[in-house]
Amino acid sequence: MTQKECFQIAKLALFNVKLLNELENIGHEDLKNLIKEVHEKLSLEEKPALINQSTYLQFAYVTLVWLWESINIKDKDDFFIKLKARATKRELALPDASQISGERVISDWKMLVSLIRNALSQGSIEITEDAFIFSDQKKFGKRKEIVPTTLTMSAIQLAAISETVFWTLNEIIAPSSK
Repeated sequence: MTQKECFQIAKLALFNVKLLNELENIGHEDLKNLIKEVHEKLSLEEKPALINQSTYLQFAYVTLVWLWESINIKDKDDFFIKLKARATKRELALPDASQISGERVISDWKMLVSLIRNALSQGSIEITEDAFIFSDQKKFGKRKEIVPTTLTMSAIQLAAISETVFWTLNEIIAPSSK
């Protein structure tokens, strides 16, 4: 696949997140019945919301792991400069210290994206009712960590970071678009 084709796949994931969010907010009876029917077919304990933890986790994985690896960013320093600028423009801040525990200090976007990417790719994520807890531990090299570093964030925070990375990757693939 070309970089643009990979980006289109990730754009479809973003489309699904945005569409499900909009559908969640309309009260159409046929939609409610369809959700109930699928819920019963799958024998789920509780009827899920259309937009739920899995939606955000899927979009984060598609963007931060799959798309990232598919397009093979040549100049990562340039990417993180652009990411910081886009995050600032969107008024998106790094998580505060209360969201992070462990030896590592998350002081820039590169460190933040690295921790989330590693947790997503290694499956080191705990999901609670209202948060994701990403864990990563450097076990090799000069900077080994005795305990994992964890980052706790809401689904909304994860979505905002994922979407910001998404549009920054787009800027690299197709500089003249959005």
